[in-house]
Amino acid sequence: MLVRIAHGDSELSLDIDPGWNVLFVKQRACQMLQLRFDEYDLLFNHRRLEEDDRFMQYQKIDPTPQENAAIICVPQLGDV
Repeated sequence: MLVRIAHGDSELSLDIDPGWNVLFVKQRACQMLQLRFDEYDLLFNHRRLEEDDRFMQYQKIDPTPQENAAIICVPQLGDV
């Protein structure tokens, strides 16, 4: 499935397998965006994606063309 990951003005598209875990994709995205992966989280629809989860556990990650949705890479806020 194709996902878009955005950070500030930067954005990338990754073709991922739904069975991949969030940590793997986060590490790859941060590498491509030149960010330290241990300082960032991935959010979708204002919800933090848990690193141990698989993408298949999240519903509707793959948006229709008119939705323009993206996974957002944000600095970690720590445990809340």
